[in-house]
Amino acid sequence: MFQVRWAKNALDGLADIWVRADSNLRKAITRANHRIDNALRADPWSVGESRSAGVRVGLEAPIGYFFRIEPGGSEVSVLKCGYSVKGRRACRALRHIR
Repeated sequence: MFQVRWAKNALDGLADIWVRADSNLRKAITRANHRIDNALRADPWSVGESRSAGVRVGLEAPIGYFFRIEPGGSEVSVLKCGYSVKGRRACRALRHIR
């Protein structure tokens, strides 16, 4: 089992989409956030796709996010997240992480 840590940038991105969302989207954000935490806690290697420098990208609509499995194999860091529209890749703001 992995420990999931959300970096400040990721929490800021989550807060940003939360304050802009209506009540239905907030419910979807909350559900997606729980699914992200549960999936990363259980088996982060099976989540998303790999990118450069050990970073992986995941999508749990309506949240797109970047994360890294930390050396030592017991912690996962969610680096950045933002709003992602139905199955599309993570939003433009996420593309700045490499």
